[in-house]
Amino acid sequence: MRFAPKSLAGQLTLLLALAAAQGVAVALFAWERMEALRHAHRDNAVLRTATVARLLGDTPPGLHDSVIAAASTDLARFSLTAEPVVGESGAGERADAIAGELTAALGVSAARVRVAPLWTRFLDGRSGRRPRS
Repeated sequence: MRFAPKSLAGQLTLLLALAAAQGVAVALFAWERMEALRHAHRDNAVLRTATVARLLGDTPPGLHDSVIAAASTDLARFSLTAEPVVGESGAGERADAIAGELTAALGVSAARVRVAPLWTRFLDGRSGRRPRS
């Protein structure tokens, strides 16, 4: 019983089939890796936000501006305002998932948690990008 074809055409066909299988395997691996990184970033964002919220609850109001400035980055912006910066809840499935995790981590009602990417229309008339210093 032979597995390798004898003709050149058969060998090329087998080689192309193996190359296609390798391409599919690499694509699946890359997709799985991106999903794992996305989940890790989301978990980090939820943990960081919950930590900042707890820290704000434990510090005197005079230090809140310093805490907010220290916790904010280009990827995560925190603020304390009388009105929410995010005009409406959600920006899709991912934002809803993050809002759900934040609700559980903070122990607050879902109505108090609003999540949206900084670059979307969800900001109430404010620039979606943080100015560079």
